[in-house]
Amino acid sequence: MLTKPVDSDIFGNVIYYIFGRSHMRINLHTHTYRCHHASDVSDHLYIENAITAGFETLGFSEHIPCPFPDGHESSYRLFKRDI
Repeated sequence: MLTKPVDSDIFGNVIYYIFGRSHMRINLHTHTYRCHHASDVSDHLYIENAITAGFETLGFSEHIPCPFPDGHESSYRLFKRDI
């Protein structure tokens, strides 16, 4: 399925329109509190706001854990203990 970026939402996420369905708005790059660098709000609030904004598809895309060899974990990713 081919997509084309055409706009961005209030969060700076690119809005894609699916060829053949020019009205379909999708956002497949949404971070939550789980990766420690997004708003501390519930998933339901993200979903409700996406529906209100006219999105048909919303995808959550957290950063996977990536611990350093010394055991340090980045504060901008999921922690290994959280998966």
